[in-house]
Amino acid sequence: MYAYQQPGFTPGLVRGGSGPFATLLQIGQKAPQFFEGTYKKPGQMKLKEGYFFEGGEGRVLVDSVDFNVGGEPGKQNIYQTFTPPQAATPAPTPKPAPPASAKLSITPQMQEYRAQADAALKAADERLAQFAIDKAAFEKSAEQRESAFQAAMKQREDIFAQTSAAGAADMAKRASAFEKQMEQQRAELGRQRTTFETEMLGARQKFSGQQKAFREEQKEAEAAANRAAAVRSANQRRAELAQSIRIQPAEGATRRSAGTQGFRRRAVQFGTASPYKGLGKIQSGMVNV
Repeated sequence: MYAYQQPGFTPGLVRGGSGPFATLLQIGQKAPQFFEGTYKKPGQMKLKEGYFFEGGEGRVLVDSVDFNVGGEPGKQNIYQTFTPPQAATPAPTPKPAPPASAKLSITPQMQEYRAQADAALKAADERLAQFAIDKAAFEKSAEQRESAFQAAMKQREDIFAQTSAAGAADMAKRASAFEKQMEQQRAELGRQRTTFETEMLGARQKFSGQQKAFREEQKEAEAAANRAAAVRSANQRRAELAQSIRIQPAEGATRRSAGTQGFRRRAVQFGTASPYKGLGKIQSGMVNV
């Protein structure tokens, strides 16, 4: 807003002897960077966004402009909104790279062993599936036998109710024999069910043991492959370093030198300054041996 449109006519503006417009005129001439509009028309001048003549919370002093209006000197303070800088967000710490694992070399023997293990696991799965089918069939058969027994008991009761008192004893005897027979069948069904559940439990335990043994053998095979890879790598490094190795003689060992360095000069023979005079002179056409 323009200066004359601000509430209270620019709060904090120091009024000189000739009025506020004269004060604004001199301030605008000396510090035009804080104003919008032309200082030649003080009534249309306005402070830029964020600048004030009056201090307060969140405002800081940025300049003090001297003026002299009507022989009355003065000083006008100019404030600006202060925004504290925000702390920089620390960069996230990069996660350490996972250690490189040794590459496992799959040999034909290991492939064959793995194929055999997969075949054994497949056979165990088929066996468990067959057990489940047999169990369902057994339970269905037991339900059918139980239903037949209940129907027979109902039939017996109906027949017993229709017989006379004379034949009641015989009917009771037959019913007792029939109940014994049914109890035997129930006991046999219970025994078969217990046997089946025992076989199922043994199959599960055997399959679990096979899986555990397979995992342990596979872990041992991988460890052996890793150790073999490490030995091959170490041997390769030694072979690369062997070309630059120079074998030095041990301390005190006999030195081996080329040429005549290993020979000593013999002393003068027979105490004479002219050695080898006793040898015959080489004559023409002869060889001195």
